This record gives sequence, structure tokens and C-alpha cells, in this order.
Amino acid sequence: MMKKLAEFRDWLFGGGMGAFVLVLLALLLGVGLYWIAEADFLKSLSLTLSNSIKEFAKVLIAVIVIQILTRAWLWKNAIDAFYGRLKIKETISNTAIRDFWWFNEIPWKELFDSSNDVRVVAISANALFTETHVGAVKDFLRRPNTSLKVVLADPTNQALMDSYDEEFSQPRGRRKDRIESSMRELLKIAQESGAVDRISIRFTSRLPRYSCYRFDDRYLFVPYLTRAERSPERIPVICFEKGSFVDKFLGYDLDYVFSQGSREGLEEDWLRVETVTKV
Repeated sequence: MMKKLAEFRDWLFGGGMGAFVLVLLALLLGVGLYWIAEADFLKSLSLTLSNSIKEFAKVLIAVIVIQILTRAWLWKNAIDAFYGRLKIKETISNTAIRDFWWFNEIPWKELFDSSNDVRVVAISANALFTETHVGAVKDFLRRPNTSLKVVLADPTNQALMDSYDEEFSQPRGRRKDRIESSMRELLKIAQESGAVDRISIRFTSRLPRYSCYRFDDRYLFVPYLTRAERSPERIPVICFEKGSFVDKFLGYDLDYVFSQGSREGLEEDWLRVETVTKV
């Protein structure tokens, strides 16, 4: 409360100087009227008039001044709230934040249905390619004007696979199995949808510390929990459009991951996975 009063005082003698001047004028007018009401010539002229002016002066000082201060306080709070909201709006506009979900609430089907170019950067992307959302991917690729580009963690980098297994407290080889599972499902989807030439898969040993799903010009930025656990209901997903965040960070980073920071999936990668499947 004391802090609020101090802020109001500083504002009253600064940006709210107009309110301060109005209060001062009201006080001077009230004191002046009270002084006139106490004058002998007015009392001798009309005691009733003198008392009326005196009461008016009291009201002016006690009520109007309080009203001015109160309304000035409310006005200041309204201005602060307005500029606070304006700042938030400007921040949202500059960064181009479009939406927010928890990972288990992402409307995958809606996103795939409304997009033509989809790009995925993730460790294994199992949640998308081998679980409940695989149908949305199939429907997407059945449309002839679509393309899907994916960057996954490199399953041939044993040190990287071991580090993920340790990080996620899983048995050795678990992360590699999940990546190869996604590869098998992608190959199956591509063949069933007649979209082999519209799917690209790359591998990287320098995966970002986040996942990203790009649907045309919409980017789903998915940070990771520090604690190793599968908790999609705890993972935030921020949807961005083209803006400062994409231009200065996300788009710049993804351009590197999809080019210099990854290698193209070679035929032997697919043959190895197909062989494992047949065995």
C-alpha cells in the first residue's frame, strides 16, 4: 500500500501535474470562499448567505478535493493497465505468437489438413509417426501437393544414442530403436501413400535442445523438460508465425539444421532398418 501511495505521489507531481493543479485550485477556492463567508460585511449583509457560502466551502474542500484525488488515482491505474496491455499486445505482435497448447493437446489433424509443407526436427518423433497421430500424417501425404521433411537424431552415432539413453534413464539402445521405428513407419507411410519422392529424412548429431514442427509458415516450438520423464501434459508448445522470434532465432537455427547441420538419409540407412524389420 505504501508503495502504491509513493507511486501515486510521484505521478501526481510528475505526469499527473494537471490533477495536482486542479486540487490546488479547488483548495484555494474553498479557503477563499470560507474567508469571504467569515467576513463581517457579509455576515452583516446576510447571515444565511454567509453560512451557505461557508458550508459550500467545506464541501468544496472535503468532497471535491477527495473526488479529484480519487478519480486521478483511478485514471492513473486505468492508464497503467492500458499501457500494460498495449505492451503485451506489442510483444505478441513483434514475436508473432499465434497460439499455445500443451503437447498432448496439439491439434495435429487440423494442422496437417491445413498445410502443404511440413518439417519436423525431433529426437525420434515417435509421438507423431508411430502413435495415435499417424493417421493425420497418412491423410496429409495422400494429397499430391504435399511434402514432408524430417530431421532426427543420427542413429549411427553410438555416443549420441548412449547419451540419450542415459539422459532419459532408459536401457542402452532404446533411443536408437525409437528412431528406427519412426524410420520404418515413415517408409511404410510413404509407400502406402505413393509419396516416396515427397518425403525427405535427414540425421543430425547436433540436434537443438528443443523440437520444432513447421506447418507452412506456422512453427511449433517445443522446449524440453530438464527432468527426464515422458510428460506430454507438462510440455509447453508455442505456435509462432513469421516474426522476430522466427527470423532471428528459430528460422535461422532450422535453416542450419536442415542444411549444414545434418546429413541426408542414405540408402544403406533404409536398408539397415528394412533388414532389422524382416529379421
